[in-house]
Amino acid sequence: GFRDYLGRINRKTALLIAASCQLGGLVGGAPPPVWRHLRCYGRYLGMAFQMVDDILDLVANEGELGKPVGSDLAQGILTLPAIRALTCSPQASRLRVLLEGRLAKEGDREEAVAIIRACGAVEYSLALASRYVAKAKEQLACLPAAAEKEVLYRAADFVAARRY
Repeated sequence: GFRDYLGRINRKTALLIAASCQLGGLVGGAPPPVWRHLRCYGRYLGMAFQMVDDILDLVANEGELGKPVGSDLAQGILTLPAIRALTCSPQASRLRVLLEGRLAKEGDREEAVAIIRACGAVEYSLALASRYVAKAKEQLACLPAAAEKEVLYRAADFVAARRY
């Protein structure tokens, strides 16, 4: 479910980015309170990054992704848009059947992607990713003005807007 998903992406992506940001502060000579803000920034940004990555698996094209659209679903990975569709789509039961069958039949992947996209799950997921980006930026507001801070703001904007 949703909580499991958040825990998974926290462990998979967010903690790595959080640790990287915190270590950047440490190596850069920042005081411990700054490290904590950088760690929180990285965690929120990592959560948003993974959510956007999961969305792109459904909306980007194969050339942009470097893999077929819906690859996560075909591997049995439940992403945020799929979880949302399973709770809000009028075709949730059909989607569940497709996913349990690992999209084995011709056309299953396309049908599953269409169901997820049709119910607003992508938009819901984008909105949640945007909230995580906003939380990341809030952490930066506590830091002193510096050129590096502006780079971190731009990195957050990139995560929110990336399409590949």
